[in-house]
Amino acid sequence: DVFISLHMQMATKEKDSRGLQIFYSTDQKSEEVRGASYQLANSLFNGLSSNQKLIVLENLNVPLMVLRTPQVPAVLLQLGFLTDKGDLSSVYHREHLEFIANVIYRSATELSISK
Repeated sequence: DVFISLHMQMATKEKDSRGLQIFYSTDQKSEEVRGASYQLANSLFNGLSSNQKLIVLENLNVPLMVLRTPQVPAVLLQLGFLTDKGDLSSVYHREHLEFIANVIYRSATELSISK
C-alpha cells in the first residue's frame, strides 16, 4: 500500500512557476517507511523526467501532516501550477494524464517494502 496525494498548486503573480513537483517527508515514524517514501519520490521523479515535454522540479522533503501520518510510503504529487496556462491546459489532455498515471503505477508497484 502507498499513499499518493495529487494536487495542483498556485504561484504568486510575481513568480513565474510551472512544472510538476514531488513532496515526501522524512518525519514518518518508521525508518523503513521513510526510506520507502524517499524511494517512491525518486522513482516518480525519474519516471516523470523521462518525458522531455514535462518540466519536473526537484523533489522536496517537507513536514506536511498529510505525509507524516501515513504508516505506508507517502508522497504528494503536484501536477502543475493553476497559475500557468500550459500546466493548467495539460491536465485536460488524456495522453498527458495517462503518462503520469502509468509512471505512478510503475513507481508504486516497483516499491520494495516488507509487510
